[in-house]
Amino acid sequence: MPMIPAFQASLTDTEDIVTETQEIGEKTLLQLDAQRGQFAQTRDKARQVQDFTLETRSKITEMSQRRARKRGMLWTIIVTQLVIIFGLCYRSVVDT
Repeated sequence: MPMIPAFQASLTDTEDIVTETQEIGEKTLLQLDAQRGQFAQTRDKARQVQDFTLETRSKITEMSQRRARKRGMLWTIIVTQLVIIFGLCYRSVVDT
């Protein structure tokens, strides 16, 4: 009956391999679960950054439009003043 001890050793080796494989599988599942949590946190942070970026972009656009309106108003005032000045100069030249 020399095959029975060999069979027993093979069975023991197989049980050890199954146990080791199960431990590796459990560790892998735990690591994957931890990574899932990290991915969820990263996703949430990315959404926060995206929201902040959209808000910032809209504020910058608003500031740019306000600046353009102010610049247009200033040019209107400058041109109006120049017209008045040239008109007064012309009138003073014509009247003399």
